[in-house]
Amino acid sequence: MHPFMHRLSGPSSPSSPSPILPSAHAGPFPVASGLDAEVCEALHKQARESVPPSDGDPLTFERQLQTDLMVVFQRTRSHAVFNALHRRTSPLIFAWVKGLLEKTSGGADPHELVQDTFVNIYSYAGSFKEGNSRTFIGWARTIAANVLRRGMRRRRMVSILETDRHVDQRPGPTHRAQHSEEVEAVRQAWTLFLALYLAAFQSLGPRDQQAMHLTEVEGKDYEEVAKELGVGRRNVKMIMFRARKRL
Repeated sequence: MHPFMHRLSGPSSPSSPSPILPSAHAGPFPVASGLDAEVCEALHKQARESVPPSDGDPLTFERQLQTDLMVVFQRTRSHAVFNALHRRTSPLIFAWVKGLLEKTSGGADPHELVQDTFVNIYSYAGSFKEGNSRTFIGWARTIAANVLRRGMRRRRMVSILETDRHVDQRPGPTHRAQHSEEVEAVRQAWTLFLALYLAAFQSLGPRDQQAMHLTEVEGKDYEEVAKELGVGRRNVKMIMFRARKRL
């Protein structure tokens, strides 16, 4: 966990974008609810829809929109697109992570886990592969599960017996309002942080970047990473130590 990060929000900076597809619309384009004009324009430049068809299923469209936002961010590294993706999907990932944490002990903060998940999504956007049933949420949950697993390892968290009933810990109106203000305040600083994080990651050598990707995104242990890199396990530890220190 990076000490100067304390909640969630959006992106920056280009990196080997894929070829731009022809625009699906010439002239004005429809603006979907919850998306600003800049994001809708970015979607349409990549031949992606920003509003659901009149006879389509809203849930199916929303899942596709989330995936489309990820693809467009992957190609353009647009700040606005990443912020839109974060706003639409972070509550879903937060709820999923919180559900997993209810079965564990150790006091892990779901906000920090979701935050680390989005740092990985931002940093390793190039590894996302769209296709068939491959959705953004499924990919993001895989990353979140790896983040949680590493967090549990660090805190030596242990599984506990499931109970049929749990205390209702839903926040009240005051807490929700306060949290919304905190999240909005941190959004102001998020873009700068991600730009700095990406710059630091890109300053790593190719082998260090690959090692970080294998551990942080694919969730592989040091033995597996050592085999892929063709080095000893002890060397992997040193590679990861130096890379994390620079980040």
